[in-house]
Amino acid sequence: LYNTVNAQKDALGVMCDEKDREMAFAEKIHSQIVYRGSMEEPTVRYWISPMAIFSGDLLLMDRSPSGHLHVLMGDFTGHGLSAAMGAIPASEIFYTMTGRECSINEIAMELNRKLKGLLPSNIFLAAVLVRMDSARCAATVWSGAVPDIFIVEREGGLKKRIKSRNLPLGVVDNDMLGSTVEVTGLADGDRLCVFSDGVTEAVRPDGEMFGEERLEECLNQNRGGLLLEEVKAAVDTFCEGQSRKDDVTMVEI
Repeated sequence: LYNTVNAQKDALGVMCDEKDREMAFAEKIHSQIVYRGSMEEPTVRYWISPMAIFSGDLLLMDRSPSGHLHVLMGDFTGHGLSAAMGAIPASEIFYTMTGRECSINEIAMELNRKLKGLLPSNIFLAAVLVRMDSARCAATVWSGAVPDIFIVEREGGLKKRIKSRNLPLGVVDNDMLGSTVEVTGLADGDRLCVFSDGVTEAVRPDGEMFGEERLEECLNQNRGGLLLEEVKAAVDTFCEGQSRKDDVTMVEI
């Protein structure tokens, strides 16, 4: 019996090692395909905290030929490999259409068409697409089923919130998706902040969620300093060591 148990233990160890190697290889290929654009934009700061090797959250950024910055922050349903696989076709569409100077509304429509035809019905993408036009000092935003987007002034304090007005990507046909975009003017130093629902839905041991009110309080109390770090610290303090139940992504443009 002792020898049998040891043999089974050794076999299990070999299987785990093989699985780890396969996952590491898949993660490397996935990252090379999905994140082939620039993730080092000087006007963008971000923090990503995945629950596992593969994240259901997606952050992409690239510049169009005319120099406009496009940013996509998305949150696939579920976690792990099955959720992350949708990032491969999504990134291909995002980079290709940004390179063709397509509008963010056109990109959203093509993403929806492709993902609806490709993904199972239980996997879809809540997303926000942002086009930053520095010449016009304006941001164009398409958002579908994501938490509110916030604009914070240079010296701190919430200036504006942009609510999601469209459906998530990959659920319905384009004629039902929603094509509402919001164009908002930006003053010098304004920061556009996007958060996945892993921030507001972070929970502490008694089950209470961090929520939008606490997030808004963090943004209002910021005085032009390290905004993302302050939000992260507030969430960590609130959770009291409770392990996260969702991927977390924060973006400051």
